[in-house]
Amino acid sequence: MTSKVVSFSVNQVQRTLAVSAQASLLMVLRNDLELNSPKYGCGLGRMRCMHGTG
Repeated sequence: MTSKVVSFSVNQVQRTLAVSAQASLLMVLRNDLELNSPKYGCGLGRMRCMHGTG
């Protein structure tokens, strides 16, 4: 499995991680950074709350 080093800012904190090239951002946030607020919806972008109308 190939890993990549990525750097990004989360909640105004700079993070640098080595993650699997196949890992989704959601999985990195939830599993590697232990941030449980991000949730997977239907994946289609059809939820009303995603468009700010819910």
